[in-house]
Amino acid sequence: MYGRILVAIMSKKNYGTVRQASVAQLDLDAMLGRNSVSLSQLESHLWEAANILRGPVDAADFKSYVLRLLFFKRISDVHDDEHTTALVEFDGDEEASLFPENYRFQIPEDCHWRDVRKVTKNVGKALQVAMRGIKQANPHTLYGIFSDAQWTNKDRLSDTLLRDLIEHFSKLQLGNAAAEADLIECY
Repeated sequence: MYGRILVAIMSKKNYGTVRQASVAQLDLDAMLGRNSVSLSQLESHLWEAANILRGPVDAADFKSYVLRLLFFKRISDVHDDEHTTALVEFDGDEEASLFPENYRFQIPEDCHWRDVRKVTKNVGKALQVAMRGIKQANPHTLYGIFSDAQWTNKDRLSDTLLRDLIEHFSKLQLGNAAAEADLIECY
């Protein structure tokens, strides 16, 4: 559907360096866990995301936006799962649950999916700032993953369009319970 796009989602066992996300192999079969949507439902969801972009964005550029948003959502959902796990492990101690070693990826303040979701104006700028913040907080593992798509080009990506796209992805739960694998494959 979108071509092959390489986006690696690190497992706790594999903290290797990811170099580029321009060619991705996302293994959706492996990503989907027991309590998650089916492969066909996820493919349909990605197709609908591309349909949201249809018109102002060239079809060849869909993957630049759709897969970066998918990965951003995945990182945020996994971070939430890891926070919940850390709270349990530390008997509800919020301070201890925030230690960086409890997380595969660091998400700086105001760079989480939910933070961007709250934005109503200059949504592209908020996405760009969040993705850059995450990339800078994780330079050895996320180098090149959030390369600059043209999030701030309002001729192509209006605030309304981006909000629609963000709300569309917000319907998916991509945390560890729904997505246990290291790779996602999308066609």
